[in-house]
Amino acid sequence: MMRPRIASIREVRLSDEELLLPAFHQANAHSDPDYSPLTPAHWRWKFFENPCGLRATIGLDESGQVLAQYAGLPQRICLDGEWTNITQGVDSFSSLNARGLGRRGAFVQTGEVFARQYGAVSDQGDPWMWGFPVPRARRVGERFLGYQGFRAQPLLQLFRAPAAAPRARVERAALALLNEEAASFDALNESLLAGDRVQADRSAQTLAWRYAEHPSRTYQLLVQRTDAGELIGYALLTRGKLGETRGTLLCELVTRDKDEGALIAAAWGIACEQSEPKLIALLAPNSGAFGRYQARGFHVRGSSLFLVGRSYDRTYSTEFWREKWRMSLGDTDLS
Repeated sequence: MMRPRIASIREVRLSDEELLLPAFHQANAHSDPDYSPLTPAHWRWKFFENPCGLRATIGLDESGQVLAQYAGLPQRICLDGEWTNITQGVDSFSSLNARGLGRRGAFVQTGEVFARQYGAVSDQGDPWMWGFPVPRARRVGERFLGYQGFRAQPLLQLFRAPAAAPRARVERAALALLNEEAASFDALNESLLAGDRVQADRSAQTLAWRYAEHPSRTYQLLVQRTDAGELIGYALLTRGKLGETRGTLLCELVTRDKDEGALIAAAWGIACEQSEPKLIALLAPNSGAFGRYQARGFHVRGSSLFLVGRSYDRTYSTEFWREKWRMSLGDTDLS
């Protein structure tokens, strides 16, 4: 039986929902026993309500059926003092009857169009794309789509009360605070930009979309303030699974004090509300925070996650991104 062939490749449209989601569900349920269907509301939020825009292409056969999707989430970063977008690859697949990832099939063809349309080989493209592909897609991406392996991604896990933290004013807050005190979150975001060549945007608008408006997850917000009430830090957490491990996921931890101890202690308090408390973080191993977290009691654990990337701008090589990209768990779609 001949495999179906791609007749056209184009950008995803909002009207593709009824066509695309069944193919997406079928492909993922076949390969992931823990797969939870992506709801229409989640799909629209992820790809069409992202304040940074849309990054998604689909490959169709002659009858208009979806054979493949290659997609990503654009993220706003400050790069050498200028704001630009990079893209995290997510939710790419080929339909079961179009499998053949070892060849230049539907997945690869759709990915090639994605790269030409959104990579910096175009005038307005993204200088870098990155992600945590499943092993099969990673092998094909390295062979055909320019993926370069970065590292097996370790996790940081806290199993007991952290080392003594400095006294600080940390309190729980409703997610609505991201909008109610938007100016304070924006001021904190701006204060953290100086001195870094790569800094992800954590403005109030970005945080509100990512956490307060998420259609299928619930997050908890911790805020750190001075005695005068000024916002100087925050953390965002959720309950879930990362790799093979379940626990309380530390999605964001940002503080102007450069000492995460008070927020980690408060996050551990939230983790202790579960029967088996465990606090899980994902950080770049070469970041200063990776060592500081260990000093607070976190243990390094391996995971099945493997980070890959592709640079589209000669000014910023793969080695540049390997050294400078400091992601949080919240920068991924894993939480």
